[in-house]
Amino acid sequence: MEKNKTFHRKKILAAFLIFLLSFIGLSVRLSYLMIGQSQYYAEQARELHERERSIKAARGRILDRNGVVLADNKTVCTISVIHSQVKDKEAVIAMLCRELALDEEYVRKRVEKVSAIERIKSNVEKATGDTIRDYNLPSVKVDEDFKRYYPYGELASKVL
Repeated sequence: MEKNKTFHRKKILAAFLIFLLSFIGLSVRLSYLMIGQSQYYAEQARELHERERSIKAARGRILDRNGVVLADNKTVCTISVIHSQVKDKEAVIAMLCRELALDEEYVRKRVEKVSAIERIKSNVEKATGDTIRDYNLPSVKVDEDFKRYYPYGELASKVL
C-alpha cells in the first residue's frame, strides 16, 4: 500500500509541475507581448481603427446680381472597397462591373489588392451610388462628395 501512495504522489507532483511550467511559460509569453511588442500591436490597432478618407466639403453657391446661379454643387459618390471585409469577391466584382460599367480586369485588380481601403471610382452619379448602396455589401463603401457644377458651361469658371 505504501508503494501506491508514493506512485500517486509522483503523478500528482508531475501533473503539478507540468501545470506550473505551462503557467510560467504562458505568463512569460504574455508579458513579452504586452511589454516587448506593445508598440507594434498598438500601431496595428490604430491602423485598423483609423482609416483616412478625404471628404470634400460643399462649397458655396455663386449667384449673379439678379440671383441666377452661376456655380453650384452637384452631389456625386466615391465607390471604395475595404479588402479585409470582402466575403465574396466574385459577387463584389460582378456587381461593380455591372453598375459602374468598368472592365472586369480593372475591378478585380482593385478588389483583390491588399490595402486598408481601395478607391474604385469617383465622381459617380448619386443614383448609381444609391443603387450600389442598396446591395448592402459590407465591403463596399459609398461616400457622398460634391462636385462643382457650372450651369452655363465652364467658360470663365476660373474667374468665378
